[in-house]
Amino acid sequence: MDRPTPWDQHVQELRYRLSVSFLAFLAGLGLGWWQVPRLLDYLLARFHSELIFTQPMEAFSGYLTLAALVGLVVALPVFLYQMVAFARPGLLPHERRILYWALPASVLLFFGGASFGFFFILPFAWRFLLGFGSSFLQPLITFSNFIAFLLSLTVPLGLIFQWPLLVAALSYVGVLSPAFLRRGRKVAILAALLVAGTVTPPDVMSQILVATPLVILYEASIWVAARLYARREGG
Repeated sequence: MDRPTPWDQHVQELRYRLSVSFLAFLAGLGLGWWQVPRLLDYLLARFHSELIFTQPMEAFSGYLTLAALVGLVVALPVFLYQMVAFARPGLLPHERRILYWALPASVLLFFGGASFGFFFILPFAWRFLLGFGSSFLQPLITFSNFIAFLLSLTVPLGLIFQWPLLVAALSYVGVLSPAFLRRGRKVAILAALLVAGTVTPPDVMSQILVATPLVILYEASIWVAARLYARREGG
Protein backbone atom coordinates (compact mmCIF):
# COMPACT_ATOMS: atom_id res chain seq x y z
CA MET A 1 0.00 0.00 0.00
CA ASP A 2 1.42 3.38 -1.04
CA ARG A 3 2.17 5.84 1.70
CA PRO A 4 0.40 9.21 1.34
CA THR A 5 2.54 11.93 -0.19
CA PRO A 6 3.02 15.32 1.57
CA TRP A 7 0.58 16.80 -0.93
CA ASP A 8 -2.04 14.18 -0.06
CA GLN A 9 -1.51 14.90 3.64
CA HIS A 10 -2.01 18.63 3.06
CA VAL A 11 -5.21 17.97 1.11
CA GLN A 12 -6.52 15.64 3.81
CA GLU A 13 -5.72 18.17 6.53
CA LEU A 14 -7.41 20.97 4.57
CA ARG A 15 -10.46 18.77 4.03
CA TYR A 16 -10.59 18.00 7.75
CA ARG A 17 -10.33 21.67 8.77
CA LEU A 18 -12.96 22.75 6.25
CA SER A 19 -15.24 19.97 7.52
CA VAL A 20 -14.85 21.20 11.10
CA SER A 21 -15.64 24.74 9.95
CA PHE A 22 -18.70 23.54 8.04
CA LEU A 23 -19.97 21.63 11.08
CA ALA A 24 -19.54 24.79 13.16
CA PHE A 25 -21.57 26.68 10.56
CA LEU A 26 -24.33 24.04 10.69
CA ALA A 27 -24.41 24.32 14.48
CA GLY A 28 -24.63 28.11 14.19
CA LEU A 29 -27.34 27.75 11.54
CA GLY A 30 -29.39 25.60 13.89
CA LEU A 31 -28.90 28.09 16.71
CA GLY A 32 -29.82 30.93 14.37
CA TRP A 33 -33.00 29.21 13.19
CA TRP A 34 -34.03 28.69 16.81
CA GLN A 35 -33.38 32.35 17.65
CA VAL A 36 -34.84 33.96 14.48
CA PRO A 37 -38.23 34.82 16.13
CA ARG A 38 -36.44 36.63 18.98
CA LEU A 39 -34.09 38.34 16.54
CA LEU A 40 -37.03 39.51 14.44
CA ASP A 41 -38.83 40.80 17.52
CA TYR A 42 -35.75 42.84 18.41
CA LEU A 43 -35.32 44.23 14.87
CA LEU A 44 -38.97 45.17 14.44
CA ALA A 45 -39.12 46.79 17.88
CA ARG A 46 -35.95 48.75 17.12
CA PHE A 47 -37.22 50.03 13.78
CA HIS A 48 -40.85 50.37 14.89
CA SER A 49 -42.15 48.58 11.84
CA GLU A 50 -44.14 45.60 10.65
CA LEU A 51 -43.26 43.36 7.75
CA ILE A 52 -45.24 41.44 5.16
CA PHE A 53 -44.38 38.78 2.62
CA THR A 54 -45.87 38.56 -0.86
CA GLN A 55 -44.56 35.19 -2.06
CA PRO A 56 -44.99 31.74 -0.48
CA MET A 57 -41.23 31.16 -0.13
CA GLU A 58 -40.35 34.66 1.05
CA ALA A 59 -40.84 34.12 4.79
CA PHE A 60 -38.92 30.83 4.70
CA SER A 61 -36.02 32.31 2.72
CA GLY A 62 -35.93 35.31 5.08
CA TYR A 63 -35.76 33.02 8.11
CA LEU A 64 -33.02 31.02 6.42
CA THR A 65 -31.02 34.16 5.58
CA LEU A 66 -31.10 35.41 9.16
CA ALA A 67 -30.23 31.95 10.48
CA ALA A 68 -27.32 31.73 8.02
CA LEU A 69 -26.01 35.10 9.19
CA VAL A 70 -26.02 33.85 12.77
CA GLY A 71 -24.32 30.67 11.58
CA LEU A 72 -21.57 32.65 9.87
CA VAL A 73 -20.93 34.72 13.00
CA VAL A 74 -20.78 31.60 15.16
CA ALA A 75 -18.55 29.70 12.73
CA LEU A 76 -16.15 32.56 11.99
CA PRO A 77 -13.85 32.05 15.02
CA VAL A 78 -13.72 28.31 14.32
CA PHE A 79 -12.95 28.90 10.64
CA LEU A 80 -10.18 31.40 11.42
CA TYR A 81 -8.61 29.07 13.97
CA GLN A 82 -8.68 26.15 11.53
CA MET A 83 -7.12 28.21 8.73
CA VAL A 84 -4.39 29.59 11.01
CA ALA A 85 -3.62 26.08 12.26
CA PHE A 86 -3.43 24.85 8.67
CA ALA A 87 -1.13 27.64 7.47
CA ARG A 88 1.06 27.93 10.58
CA PRO A 89 3.60 25.15 9.82
CA GLY A 90 4.55 26.74 6.50
CA LEU A 91 5.04 30.28 7.83
CA LEU A 92 8.14 32.00 9.09
CA PRO A 93 8.07 33.42 12.65
CA HIS A 94 7.50 37.03 11.53
CA GLU A 95 4.76 35.88 9.12
CA ARG A 96 3.05 34.08 11.98
CA ARG A 97 3.13 37.26 14.08
CA ILE A 98 1.53 39.20 11.23
CA LEU A 99 -1.16 36.57 10.82
CA TYR A 100 -1.90 36.51 14.56
CA TRP A 101 -2.66 40.23 14.72
CA ALA A 102 -4.03 40.77 11.19
CA LEU A 103 -6.86 38.23 11.36
CA PRO A 104 -8.35 39.40 14.68
CA ALA A 105 -7.90 43.02 13.58
CA SER A 106 -9.76 42.32 10.34
CA VAL A 107 -12.66 40.67 12.18
CA LEU A 108 -12.88 43.47 14.76
CA LEU A 109 -12.79 46.14 12.06
CA PHE A 110 -15.50 44.40 10.05
CA PHE A 111 -17.84 43.95 12.99
CA GLY A 112 -17.03 47.47 14.15
CA GLY A 113 -18.07 48.89 10.79
CA ALA A 114 -21.16 46.68 10.56
CA SER A 115 -22.19 47.61 14.12
CA PHE A 116 -21.66 51.28 13.37
CA GLY A 117 -23.94 50.96 10.36
CA PHE A 118 -26.59 49.07 12.31
CA PHE A 119 -26.74 51.20 15.46
CA PHE A 120 -26.06 54.66 14.02
CA ILE A 121 -26.71 54.83 10.27
CA LEU A 122 -29.69 52.52 9.80
CA PRO A 123 -32.04 54.33 12.23
CA PHE A 124 -31.46 57.67 10.49
CA ALA A 125 -31.81 56.15 7.04
CA TRP A 126 -34.94 54.21 8.02
CA ARG A 127 -36.71 57.25 9.45
CA PHE A 128 -35.70 59.39 6.48
CA LEU A 129 -36.93 56.94 3.84
CA LEU A 130 -40.16 56.03 5.60
CA GLY A 131 -40.80 59.73 6.19
CA PHE A 132 -41.98 59.97 2.60
CA GLY A 133 -45.08 58.02 3.57
CA SER A 134 -48.39 59.83 3.87
CA SER A 135 -52.09 59.21 4.14
CA PHE A 136 -52.18 58.17 0.49
CA LEU A 137 -48.76 56.48 0.44
CA GLN A 138 -48.44 53.79 3.08
CA PRO A 139 -45.19 51.80 3.51
CA LEU A 140 -45.59 48.05 3.17
CA ILE A 141 -42.12 46.59 3.69
CA THR A 142 -41.59 42.98 2.70
CA PHE A 143 -39.42 40.62 4.71
CA SER A 144 -36.87 40.22 1.91
CA ASN A 145 -36.67 43.99 1.30
CA PHE A 146 -36.06 44.59 5.00
CA ILE A 147 -33.17 42.11 5.17
CA ALA A 148 -31.68 43.50 1.94
CA PHE A 149 -31.86 47.01 3.42
CA LEU A 150 -30.06 45.90 6.59
CA LEU A 151 -27.30 44.18 4.65
CA SER A 152 -26.94 47.05 2.15
CA LEU A 153 -25.56 49.34 4.87
CA THR A 154 -23.92 47.02 7.38
CA VAL A 155 -21.84 44.86 5.01
CA PRO A 156 -20.37 47.74 2.93
CA LEU A 157 -19.41 49.61 6.08
CA GLY A 158 -17.78 46.49 7.48
CA LEU A 159 -15.69 46.23 4.31
CA ILE A 160 -14.87 49.94 4.27
CA PHE A 161 -13.56 49.69 7.83
CA GLN A 162 -10.87 47.31 6.54
CA TRP A 163 -9.04 50.36 5.14
CA PRO A 164 -6.47 50.73 7.98
CA LEU A 165 -5.53 47.07 7.63
CA LEU A 166 -5.06 47.46 3.88
CA VAL A 167 -2.88 50.54 4.43
CA ALA A 168 -0.87 48.65 7.05
CA ALA A 169 -0.21 45.82 4.59
CA LEU A 170 0.81 48.18 1.79
CA SER A 171 3.01 50.20 4.14
CA TYR A 172 4.68 47.06 5.44
CA VAL A 173 5.77 46.04 1.93
CA GLY A 174 6.80 49.61 1.07
CA VAL A 175 4.06 50.46 -1.45
CA LEU A 176 2.60 53.32 0.61
CA SER A 177 4.47 55.92 2.64
CA PRO A 178 3.05 58.25 5.30
CA ALA A 179 4.12 61.25 3.22
CA PHE A 180 2.04 60.00 0.29
CA LEU A 181 -0.98 59.51 2.56
CA ARG A 182 -0.60 63.00 4.03
CA ARG A 183 -0.49 64.52 0.53
CA GLY A 184 -3.66 62.66 -0.34
CA ARG A 185 -5.62 63.85 2.69
CA LYS A 186 -7.85 66.25 0.71
CA VAL A 187 -8.60 63.61 -1.90
CA ALA A 188 -9.38 61.14 0.89
CA ILE A 189 -11.87 63.54 2.49
CA LEU A 190 -13.60 64.02 -0.86
CA ALA A 191 -13.63 60.25 -1.38
CA ALA A 192 -15.16 59.76 2.09
CA LEU A 193 -17.97 62.17 1.20
CA LEU A 194 -18.56 60.38 -2.10
CA VAL A 195 -18.63 56.98 -0.41
CA ALA A 196 -21.01 58.30 2.25
CA GLY A 197 -23.28 59.63 -0.46
CA THR A 198 -23.22 56.27 -2.22
CA VAL A 199 -23.95 53.89 0.67
CA THR A 200 -26.51 56.07 2.46
CA PRO A 201 -29.82 57.61 1.43
CA PRO A 202 -29.85 61.32 0.46
CA ASP A 203 -29.92 62.29 4.12
CA VAL A 204 -27.27 64.81 5.16
CA MET A 205 -27.07 63.56 8.74
CA SER A 206 -26.52 59.95 7.64
CA GLN A 207 -23.85 61.03 5.17
CA ILE A 208 -22.02 63.02 7.85
CA LEU A 209 -22.23 60.06 10.23
CA VAL A 210 -20.61 57.81 7.61
CA ALA A 211 -18.03 60.30 6.34
CA THR A 212 -16.73 61.25 9.80
CA PRO A 213 -15.45 57.79 10.83
CA LEU A 214 -14.01 57.29 7.35
CA VAL A 215 -11.90 60.41 7.76
CA ILE A 216 -10.89 59.25 11.26
CA LEU A 217 -9.91 55.88 9.80
CA TYR A 218 -7.79 57.63 7.20
CA GLU A 219 -5.98 59.61 9.87
CA ALA A 220 -5.45 56.43 11.84
CA SER A 221 -4.05 54.85 8.69
CA ILE A 222 -1.45 57.62 8.43
CA TRP A 223 -0.37 56.91 12.01
CA VAL A 224 -0.17 53.16 11.35
CA ALA A 225 1.75 53.73 8.12
CA ALA A 226 4.23 56.03 9.85
CA ARG A 227 5.00 53.42 12.52
CA LEU A 228 5.35 50.56 10.05
CA TYR A 229 7.35 52.63 7.57
CA ALA A 230 9.75 53.77 10.30
CA ARG A 231 10.18 50.18 11.49
CA ARG A 232 10.79 49.02 7.93
CA GLU A 233 13.34 51.75 7.25
CA GLY A 234 15.07 51.11 10.56
CA GLY A 235 15.06 47.33 10.15
